[in-house]
Amino acid sequence: VVVEEEDDDEDAPPDDLFDREDDDGAAAAAFAETEAPELPPDGVEYDERHIARLNAQLKGVEFVDDGERWRVLKVSFDAEHEEPVCFYFDAKLGDKGTVDDCEYSAVDEVQQWIANHRRRLKAKAAREASGLSGAPPKKRRVISDDDFASFASSLDTEEAPRR
Repeated sequence: VVVEEEDDDEDAPPDDLFDREDDDGAAAAAFAETEAPELPPDGVEYDERHIARLNAQLKGVEFVDDGERWRVLKVSFDAEHEEPVCFYFDAKLGDKGTVDDCEYSAVDEVQQWIANHRRRLKAKAAREASGLSGAPPKKRRVISDDDFASFASSLDTEEAPRR
């Protein structure tokens, strides 16, 4: 009995099939036009120009929040949260603050803290310009010598309560 082996190569397309069907390169060009834009290594797309503008606007700005003075170190894009974040450190460190010293928050939150701080500074300057210290005046009770003498004599005549 003779067994004929099937030739698997007959069913496979030739290696140059794509090249022969697309001699002018039109298919490859169309494919290239529909490819998605290249993503950064972290896999999230963002506008680097927007981050640069935020850095120009916020880097080095100091603000007070919850009684602490902070200084903005930089703005970066956080791929995990898919939004720009602001790195800030305790302003007592001066120019020596690094990322290791920083806390971070969303840029819009830090911008709100900065706006609140600026409003407080303007209000304080307006109070100082108008001659007010900002603290409410203390109430003082003025008592004359006669009133004091009368008060002191009433203390001498009162008996201490007994138990």
